[in-house]
Amino acid sequence: MTRNPQHHLATAKYHFSIAVEHGQRELTDQVTIDAISLRIMAGVDALNELTPEAREALVGDAWRDMRAMRNRIAHAYDTVDSKRLEQTLREDIPILIERLDALLAT
Repeated sequence: MTRNPQHHLATAKYHFSIAVEHGQRELTDQVTIDAISLRIMAGVDALNELTPEAREALVGDAWRDMRAMRNRIAHAYDTVDSKRLEQTLREDIPILIERLDALLAT
């Protein structure tokens, strides 16, 4: 089934928002870190379904770093840097959610 870009944007927002909710807890236990990591990975996977032009408009040059983090989570999980994960969660994801909200409102 082919899904439209709005669906992928909404799916990404859903996963990133849940990651932020999980991030309200202390990032000291592995279960929380795992939950956040998997939601970030799922959000990036949803954005991967957009056209390259749509991704460029949404995240610009950050796409390469987003894919790298996703791949690190998926393929080298034991090397995920929890400090970098927390930084992404606190600094980058809220901005991305705002951009997704703006696109979904149009």
